[in-house]
Amino acid sequence: MVVLQVSNWFGNKRIRYKKNIVKAQEEANMYAAKTAAAAAANFHHSPTSTDGSSQGSLSSALCITSLLVEC
Repeated sequence: MVVLQVSNWFGNKRIRYKKNIVKAQEEANMYAAKTAAAAAANFHHSPTSTDGSSQGSLSSALCITSLLVEC
């Protein structure tokens, strides 16, 4: 094998690795978005207390959503 062949092999390997990392990040973001949507739907349907205010807070739900999406 020639040095150029080895160099190309490692270059191709690096490109494939980067593509796989990007794909994994996209899948993680899709999962996080689905999880956040499910959490938001559950929050929206949460029971209310006797004074009419919902249990939990919208700001905490938004905080959780932003943490999940920004992986």
